[in-house]
Amino acid sequence: MRKQVNELLGESDIEGLRAQLNAAKDKADVKKVKMFIPETKVSHLNFWKTSVAVIVVLIGIAGILKNGSVTSSDDSIYGKVYVPPTYPIERSLMDSNEGYLKAANAEYIAGNWLRAHEIYSNAPEELKTNPVVQFWDAASLQNLNKFNEAASIYAKVIKEGNNLFIEEAEWNQGLCYFKAGRYDEARSQMEAVIERKSSYEKNAKAILRRLKYSFK
Repeated sequence: MRKQVNELLGESDIEGLRAQLNAAKDKADVKKVKMFIPETKVSHLNFWKTSVAVIVVLIGIAGILKNGSVTSSDDSIYGKVYVPPTYPIERSLMDSNEGYLKAANAEYIAGNWLRAHEIYSNAPEELKTNPVVQFWDAASLQNLNKFNEAASIYAKVIKEGNNLFIEEAEWNQGLCYFKAGRYDEARSQMEAVIERKSSYEKNAKAILRRLKYSFK
């Protein structure tokens, strides 16, 4: 029995020694890792990772703005200064095509801008070149957020020159450029609106300020 007790004690000592050796090995491995990557370097590495992430986000935002995407602040100022035209087409244009244009105008007033555009754009040739019809067609497209198409038609109204829609066409064309991200053209058009001393001068200055203090 004494022999068995001695043998048991021996095995216990061996197991204890093994456990101590394993613990010492683990401590040595941890120490090696700490020596290889000091704590100060780890904190610096985390700092630089965070900094790079922030810079990437800022560059991305700036790139979006530069490429002409509409921002929430663009939407906000546009909503404040743009009022869709609501008055009807002049009766003088409806003499020979009263039913045709009355239908188009009714669709516009009802807010059915797509249908109104379809009617205006398919009008008889003698009407399609009329600046009044062109103006309402452009207004329909602008209300549909088809800003590039609307700007092109507003240009025809402006080019014709001798009509009552010049000022509003210039202003709305500038807004279309602004919403389409064509900021240089928007800036030029707003400057023209201001130079004309039109009723949209104050709002044009607000758009210019928005263009000046933004990442364009």
